[in-house]
Amino acid sequence: MTALSFSIPGQPVPYQRVASSGRQRFTAPRSRAYMRSVGLHAVQAVARAKRAGITWPTDARYAVTLVVVNGDRRARDLDNVAKNLDGATGVLWADDSQIWCLRVIRAEPDKARPRLVVHVAAVSADWLALTAQPFLAPVGSGVV
Repeated sequence: MTALSFSIPGQPVPYQRVASSGRQRFTAPRSRAYMRSVGLHAVQAVARAKRAGITWPTDARYAVTLVVVNGDRRARDLDNVAKNLDGATGVLWADDSQIWCLRVIRAEPDKARPRLVVHVAAVSADWLALTAQPFLAPVGSGVV
């Protein structure tokens, strides 16, 4: 399994749209900047992997784990932080539809070092089947 991890320092920024007009949607400048930061850190992580002799596949299925380490205890939507993965499109994967497993974890706050930790692994269909199997019990089977 090919995997890489990287960390984006600073307070994780939830993705936010500020307005829409018909089919056009406007993203908050702060959200756009954070998404760009995710992309830049992904580029650096792929470059580090390449220097270590690892070729990063952009045509695989991926399992992604995000660890959100806020600088305080304020409530924030974890799913909106995950939307910033769009910034890694074209770097870690061709399209974010290639993410087959996504886990987002909220860690205890760290006032001194807020950050977003990203772990990405290219996974096989067998891995995905084994991971999903416990959740695919037939309805009414009594298995929870």
